[in-house]
Amino acid sequence: MRSNYDKVSILARCEHSVVVSNLVTAHRPASTTETAPEPRQDTNELLTSPPLARKSVAPRYRTMGLDGLAMLIVSSIIIILTAGLSLLACFIYVLRKAWLWPNKPSRNEKPTLAIVLGVFLRADGSLPNDFILRLRRAITLDIAPILILGGATRGPNFPRESEAGRNWLLDQGIAPDTIQCESTSRSTLENLTSVRSRLNAQTDRPVIISNRYHLARLEIMARGLGLPYPLCPAEDHIPWSLSQFGKLLQEAVFIHWYYCGYWTARLLRHKGMLDRIS
Repeated sequence: MRSNYDKVSILARCEHSVVVSNLVTAHRPASTTETAPEPRQDTNELLTSPPLARKSVAPRYRTMGLDGLAMLIVSSIIIILTAGLSLLACFIYVLRKAWLWPNKPSRNEKPTLAIVLGVFLRADGSLPNDFILRLRRAITLDIAPILILGGATRGPNFPRESEAGRNWLLDQGIAPDTIQCESTSRSTLENLTSVRSRLNAQTDRPVIISNRYHLARLEIMARGLGLPYPLCPAEDHIPWSLSQFGKLLQEAVFIHWYYCGYWTARLLRHKGMLDRIS
């Protein structure tokens, strides 16, 4: 009996040693020589790509502020009181600019920089057709460098507009060192404010590219900010369609809203509102 008990005890201690050894081996840290090196990121990618951990981005309608919301209400009241005539005047102005704008800047202007305004990306993060038309116009103008404007307008899990535009240009064979990105602005007003802070009006000669339906509002805002740069439409002719009519009408609403805010700020001498648009 004693011998059998000793054998069982020895076997139990052996099994315990094996279990402990396996546990130690499983939790032992991997050798440093086995750790794969982290892939190096290209310098150009570092300059244009956003950080991995992005801050949450509020929808654009939440960034208008109380004064912007108040002016939107005032604009709506004026449209109602004028039976829509004030909005109709803005629509005719937008339509006229979209229809009659020259296809390319004049030869006397000789721009040295093509500025492309970004467009709200699709739900899958791809470029809408309006954005592609703007980028194609920048290519056909044969001006370098190309500066793309636009930040994260859809949210933190989507690429910035300027990034998406840059990637599209790279796919078309455009040299990376001729593409510049501005990745913070999220509206036309912010686009132009960023341009004003980046460029020297005395030495830089840019041309700003956007779609025909957008040119009227772009010109008004650029003039308000003191930007004397020429504009260039992305299309040779205005594309007549129901969706195009909707875009023209939307621009008329934006212009009506802008002028209501501008003149209200002038009458009230509201420095904060005037500083945002001039």
